Formats: sequence, C-alpha cells, structure tokens
Amino acid sequence: MAVYKLIHWSDKDVNADGLVRAEVVILTGYTDNTIAHYKRLLEELKQVFPFVNEENVRFGKVHKSRWCCNFTVAQWYGYLEKRDYDGFTNTTDWQAPNLPWNCEYWWQ
Repeated sequence: MAVYKLIHWSDKDVNADGLVRAEVVILTGYTDNTIAHYKRLLEELKQVFPFVNEENVRFGKVHKSRWCCNFTVAQWYGYLEKRDYDGFTNTTDWQAPNLPWNCEYWWQ
C-alpha cells in the first residue's frame, strides 16, 4: 500500500499566535474505502497530532490526480507551528522538495 503524509502550508495565513494555516493529509493507495480504514487513518493522525478527532477530520477518495487517483484521503485543516512533523513531508505551493511531482489532487 502506497502511503503519503503531507502538510500543505499556507504561509500567507498566520494567526495572532504566529501559527500558520496547514492542511494535513494522509493519502493511501490501493485500500478499501471503509469505516475501519478511516479509523486507522485517524489513529495515525492522532499519533502526531493528538488534538484531531472524528469531528475535525474529513475522509474521501481522490477522483482526479496525475499521481494518486483513487487514493483514500484523510484531511485536517487548522493552525500549527511551522516545523517538521514526524513522518510528514512539508509542501509549499503544492510542491514538495523531495517528491518529483506536483502534489495537486482533487477529491470528494
């Protein structure tokens, strides 16, 4: 199973506490789109971001992409200290420095 963990930073959106708006995602390929899989993704997010929960994480399927079509996605939006987070790749303007492709994808 292919797994990508990304944080898309919005450097222009900084709150009063100096935290930067971030979209944290886990993309998994070749998996079933089930509640059990969503729960596993949620637990994986909680290992690094303990404040996430069922209320503030969205799940879905990528329907258009050059690299991750039909992948399952778990997504959390919020404000974070901009730094490296264990196991996650930081991206700016949807470009990841250590990945050979543009990170854009569309999902629902």
